[in-house]
Amino acid sequence: MREGPRAVRFVRRAVEILREEGVHVLAGAVARNVRKLGARARYVWRTRHSTSPELATARLAILTVRFSKGYGVDVVVAEQLQYFLGRGYRVTLLVLEHDEYFTGRFSPYVKTGQLELRRVRGEQEATAWLLEHRPHAVIAHTPPFFGCLARLPDSIFRVFYDHGEPPAEWFEDRDERRRTHAEKIRVSEKVDLAVSISDFIRRDSRLHRAVVNWQGNDHLLERRDDLPRLAGGFRSRLGVGPEDFLVLNVTRFFAAERRYKGVDLYARVKEALCVSHPELADKVKFVLAGRCEEADAEQARTQGLLPCPNLTDDELVGAYLDSDFYLSTSQWEGFNLGLAQALSFGLPAAASAMGAHPEFGIPVSNSPEQLAEELARAYQAATGSAGRPGWKQRLASSRLMPWRDSLQRLEHLMLTRALRTPGASGHVTGLTPKLQELERVLARDRTRPRLSFLILTKNKPELLIPCVRSIEAQCTVPYEILIGDTGSTDPAVLAFYQNIPHAVFPLGFYNFSACNNLLAARASGEYLVLINNDVELIHTDFAAALDTFASQPRTGTIGAYLVYKDERLQHAGVRICPDEPYRGIPEHIDKHQPLAGYPGLAAPREVVCVTGALLLISAERYRRMGGLDERFVEEAQDADLGLKILQEGGTNIVHPALVAYHHENATRTVKESPHDRELFTRRHGVFIEDFVYQWQADRGLAPTRLAGKPSP
Repeated sequence: MREGPRAVRFVRRAVEILREEGVHVLAGAVARNVRKLGARARYVWRTRHSTSPELATARLAILTVRFSKGYGVDVVVAEQLQYFLGRGYRVTLLVLEHDEYFTGRFSPYVKTGQLELRRVRGEQEATAWLLEHRPHAVIAHTPPFFGCLARLPDSIFRVFYDHGEPPAEWFEDRDERRRTHAEKIRVSEKVDLAVSISDFIRRDSRLHRAVVNWQGNDHLLERRDDLPRLAGGFRSRLGVGPEDFLVLNVTRFFAAERRYKGVDLYARVKEALCVSHPELADKVKFVLAGRCEEADAEQARTQGLLPCPNLTDDELVGAYLDSDFYLSTSQWEGFNLGLAQALSFGLPAAASAMGAHPEFGIPVSNSPEQLAEELARAYQAATGSAGRPGWKQRLASSRLMPWRDSLQRLEHLMLTRALRTPGASGHVTGLTPKLQELERVLARDRTRPRLSFLILTKNKPELLIPCVRSIEAQCTVPYEILIGDTGSTDPAVLAFYQNIPHAVFPLGFYNFSACNNLLAARASGEYLVLINNDVELIHTDFAAALDTFASQPRTGTIGAYLVYKDERLQHAGVRICPDEPYRGIPEHIDKHQPLAGYPGLAAPREVVCVTGALLLISAERYRRMGGLDERFVEEAQDADLGLKILQEGGTNIVHPALVAYHHENATRTVKESPHDRELFTRRHGVFIEDFVYQWQADRGLAPTRLAGKPSP
């Protein structure tokens, strides 16, 4: 929790003391006023420290040999571009060659002038441009541009970003590669910051001054919402059935790189598996996916492998979704992006004991027989009594390494080094404001949160930003915010993510239940708060809501009073409609009634269930109950949860301490779903008839019948 000025913290402590002494009424009154003070103080704080013209014009140049599809370095460069653009830098990318693969993604920034893509003929032309335009900082990724760094003045902050090079003797141009490596070592001693992508690269390149900064792996899940559409397509392309066990290896396998990429070892693992476990010979399929020529694919077929050459992005994502295991047998990897991507999709994995592979914390071996045994164990686990996990189950336990974390570390290294580099007044003057801003972003509260806010969103910055800011302004207990992004491409949203201290998880698809369950699996709070991105808190006292959980142990969920902009009720709890043709369907209580003077505000009120647009529940109960049921597609997930709690003897409460605007369905339109309603009534119909109707009538929740259908 980020606190505002000292006066606000002082008054909040007074509220805590009053609650401890049992003076809850007075504490509530003080809390309502301190929220106004805190919101005003935060507004002043943000205004005073907002982006200045100097900060907005911090200039960065990135140099790389190419910007094209199929190369790990280019993925790194793309993620760096996205991050630094989001952080407000003006960026120039200097390249020898590029195609259209990445340029479409960055065209909005090119149009606004924040990004320039400039093709140069070589090191000399790049150096001349840098000396003429004098950016505050330069990041060089590949030869021939490392030499540029040695020719730049101290007023430009110079970053040597080393991805490493395979052993020179593996290639025909070995002499040129050796000269390049010697030049790298020489230049690395003269720069302001040398970065290696793994500890292996730092040792292998002999860059002893380098700082290790691991890469991210969540890029294939960013900016997409189509995972359900892609799942199953890769198996169809291969012509294999759902019972086949797919082993995936994503790598280039051109003839010149076969040794480097360990293709022959991959084939030997297949042979070893057939010898030690002949019963698996026809069940386990070894897939080789990546860039190659047709002759390379044909050679792979002769080795019993299934080649999938030159996959599109969608096909690559489908390969990770449909596979059961990932195996990399590369003989040299500075990081191994294909392996990292597999972990982001939750695939179990193993690898050769070469390069950076041991740093991933997975089983590694150079023995085909040992790797075959790892595969056999994975097969037995996947086909055991628990059944083979689906792609959604794997995502829930996937090992994410967010690019944002890696790039925040990089930026912080750059900025802190810039400040302490002697005589570098030029880049210190230009970059100091960026450090001040970044440290505010990184100033996360390390207290274990009591509340975990779960927000699903796609684009719509005009909704998401007020939602997040209202939580920051209103919540007075330790909290965390987990944002599940379901395919945002809006530059304003992507920039917002780079400038907040909250966790952002690219999910790759939208299903209200499944996506909230994924976020809940990663939450660390005692209580979960499901909150729509189109909800904006007005006045809330989450401490009072938590007191209700403590004082009334039967409480299952707590909901808020949600209102339209004119402060008429959108949600004051949910009941079950008793009249045809909507008998058995959940409906809102007193929808469109004025909030002012509403009788329910007098005290917490039991209802049949509460909307998932803003719902509190203990994390332990949520997980014990299996979260929201993913079989509901459009509606009734929250009502299903509420009725399950009623059947357990629990209660669902709408609480007057929680009031918020709900810009209902502003992000997406909820459709009436015959499937969901049939599932809901089939599951709960008997309970509703035998118990719920009388229960809600006894509590004054029976509707005053008006013409028209219920409010879903």
